[in-house]
Amino acid sequence: MYNRDTGSSQSVTLSNLPPFASRANIPGCTAVLIAPNALLSAAHCVNYAGSGTVTATWNGQSRSGAVFTNIGADHIVIVTSTPFTGTLGKMTAPYSGSAENGRLAWKVANGGNGVLGYGGTGPFYDGVFRAMTTRLEVNNVASPPSPVTTDFLYYDFDGPPTRLNNSSRPTTYYEGGTAPGDSGGPLYMFENGRWYVIGVTSGPDAGYYRDGRVRTDMGQIESATGYSWARPTTPALEMKWVAQDLVTTLSDGSAVTSWPRQGGTDAWSNSTGNGAVGSTTLAYNATPTGKAAIDFPGTARLALPAASNPVGGETAFSVAMVVRVDAAGTGTETNWFDNTGLIDADESGVKNDWGLALPSTGKPGLGIGNTDTTNYGSGSSIADGQWHVVVATWDGSEVTGDAVGSDRNMSVYVDGVSAVSRKQGAEFLNVARSAVTLTLGGSRNAARYLDGRIAEVRLYRGALDEAAVSTLISELKGTHVAPQADLTLTRPANGKAVVQVNQGLVIDGSFGSTTPVISLTQASGPG
Repeated sequence: MYNRDTGSSQSVTLSNLPPFASRANIPGCTAVLIAPNALLSAAHCVNYAGSGTVTATWNGQSRSGAVFTNIGADHIVIVTSTPFTGTLGKMTAPYSGSAENGRLAWKVANGGNGVLGYGGTGPFYDGVFRAMTTRLEVNNVASPPSPVTTDFLYYDFDGPPTRLNNSSRPTTYYEGGTAPGDSGGPLYMFENGRWYVIGVTSGPDAGYYRDGRVRTDMGQIESATGYSWARPTTPALEMKWVAQDLVTTLSDGSAVTSWPRQGGTDAWSNSTGNGAVGSTTLAYNATPTGKAAIDFPGTARLALPAASNPVGGETAFSVAMVVRVDAAGTGTETNWFDNTGLIDADESGVKNDWGLALPSTGKPGLGIGNTDTTNYGSGSSIADGQWHVVVATWDGSEVTGDAVGSDRNMSVYVDGVSAVSRKQGAEFLNVARSAVTLTLGGSRNAARYLDGRIAEVRLYRGALDEAAVSTLISELKGTHVAPQADLTLTRPANGKAVVQVNQGLVIDGSFGSTTPVISLTQASGPG
């Protein structure tokens, strides 16, 4: 590694930053840790052998006899028989996207100071990690290659920093290049709140630098390691069920045999083959705003077929529900699968299941399986016979201890974003949720049922952020629970009231002849 702009000491400091803790070694080359027992490096480091064994070293731990497989594009996947320890938050996911072109990237390797830049003639292999930055583009040769091809990523050296504002060849602050011994070194990129490894050093090529492109071999990487990796997911509404939609086809008090989603045929039904039990009914004018709801009598649940489950295969999701609970659930605030299911995907054994459930405390809890973590609401019980909006989110790409994000990937909101509880659940590796049948209004694998009503259910791909949750809760409360009042001053005509210092302002009124009455008092004017 060399860096003409800042020198070796700054390059060493940069390489020690937390996002680059996945850097590793094999003899004579650098590697990167992508899972507790899996690494990537360059195929030319093992003379392009198809397979074999090598010693891998990470964070002072060595694993001899690690099996490598040549997967093309100058890549090898290395799998150790014994996982490294202490890897949580220090692994880097391989990149499966396609947005590398022109992006800022960080190269980390330990070949030495290099022969072309700061540090003179070496040594080539001093065992010290160094880092530099670059941008994926080539503009220093007459006929440059495309920065991104099927198998490789290309970049060049654009220093020094006095050229930061040069429009033809803008440099990065830690601009540098690779040197002998840097082979296999990871090329990192930051996208949507996460760090990824997008390439490994393949070597210089006709005046520029080349990395094997990770995306090209993602299928083989996953096959060789047995892992899949979560990455941030753009939230999108997948399915929405609104009980009011049923009033056009069902009379008040009728049994609900099928509750199709808006804009599609995916339906909650009373099919026992999918796990439904008992009978639910449609209740007209059930919510404070006069909307219909499904009545769950404490002895019934509806079911959604596995083929319709929009959460199946997702590494992040959100669920929203407008619900009235007339009796507390069962079980303590320990595991959701021991509570009364509101919407449930529980499976027997260690599985990637999940559920939204109600314990005896009446505080809704979101549970994620294969770590069996349940995050319960922080506020009061919702088992009060009143209507509530519950929103729960989970983002499997939020990684513990990676110095990025909040390290809290599960959130439960009740009636507003101020009443939120957060916790860390399943993350990063092999966390996609199982595509199984879902149950609504009762636990999937136990005779525990909701005594209450549900007016609307939504399932989202991806984890909604707090701003989106706030907007969603306001919308659902306005539709089902209580309309929001828009107040406008009609006098004075300009719509403004001037309040002098130490004077008061009182506003009284009502919605026509009905309650509630609005009474807003400002005790004193601005002081």
